[in-house]
Amino acid sequence: MAGTLSAPFRTLAIDPGAVTGCRQLNQGDARTMDDQTDVAEARESFRRALIASFQTRRGVGDVEAAAAHFCQALRQQGAPPERTLIEAKEVIHGAIDGDDAALAEKAVLSCIQHYYRP
Repeated sequence: MAGTLSAPFRTLAIDPGAVTGCRQLNQGDARTMDDQTDVAEARESFRRALIASFQTRRGVGDVEAAAAHFCQALRQQGAPPERTLIEAKEVIHGAIDGDDAALAEKAVLSCIQHYYRP
């Protein structure tokens, strides 16, 4: 799946006293994992909000809030604006597949606006 943020982990033991292929986590690694969790949760919330709004024709505010949260989470993780917009469009395409251009436009606009907010 394109845009997947997690990667498989591999540990290779050579002898009882040495382990290669893995490393001890430092504080930056823990933050990166937390950031990835935040992005994954924000992505799912954004997807659910899009689907709910598309099905009920209501809840555009929920979509805008979820889009904002998702794009801010990507920004905090260090994603550039171009990558953030691509990720947002992938979520939109996967959730509503171009069936509601107005909703997709609002979600993209919200994402762009909130990416640049401090």
